[in-house]
Amino acid sequence: MYATRNILSASMVEIGDEFKLTGVQLGLLNTLFYLAYTLSQIPPSGIIADKIGLKVVLVFGFVFYGIFTGLTGIAASFTILLIMRILVGIGQGTYYGPQYALSSLNVPPKKNRGVGNAIINSGMAFGTSLGLIGGGFITSKLGWRYNFYIFAIPVFLIALLFQFVIRKTKPVSRNDLLITLKMQKKPMLSTKAIDVILLRFSSSSFVPSLAFLYPKLAALLSSS
Repeated sequence: MYATRNILSASMVEIGDEFKLTGVQLGLLNTLFYLAYTLSQIPPSGIIADKIGLKVVLVFGFVFYGIFTGLTGIAASFTILLIMRILVGIGQGTYYGPQYALSSLNVPPKKNRGVGNAIINSGMAFGTSLGLIGGGFITSKLGWRYNFYIFAIPVFLIALLFQFVIRKTKPVSRNDLLITLKMQKKPMLSTKAIDVILLRFSSSSFVPSLAFLYPKLAALLSSS
């Protein structure tokens, strides 16, 4: 995700030249992306994921933003480019809630949590570097549009990986959440903890874990 996010930065000069954009207009591309990205995280990745299942939202989000990442490459105007970036932001915003929940359930806190989070968080830097370096190279050789065509491909591959590796999850009730936060015994994935860690790394889209808040959340829900 960080790779597809940063190919825009590697393409800014060429996009600006083609569409005759000002610095403010170029900045708006990222501003609207992050606004949509932020606003989409609470309903889709939180409420909806709890109601229809973590896997459904996770896979749908990847396919959704993969489609509009690819379609960004055929944008014929600045307005269409803005719309594509907003839709990509909405799709990427569905990732955090389901994936944090899945990894928290499947990475043992005492055995693998420290190393696991280190690997997971390194995906952010890896994706950023890949997007900037790879995006710059592709832009110089093929043009900025091919950035979005090419980087959309691994997004679909990761969506397929999630589809086949992650077991279907049931909607989460209040009691289920309390039990999960306290016990964390039954994994929902058909893989070991290291596979969960590598899945999150491959998505290149994570910031430091907020695992220290889980006990507080459980206590808050119990008292409510």
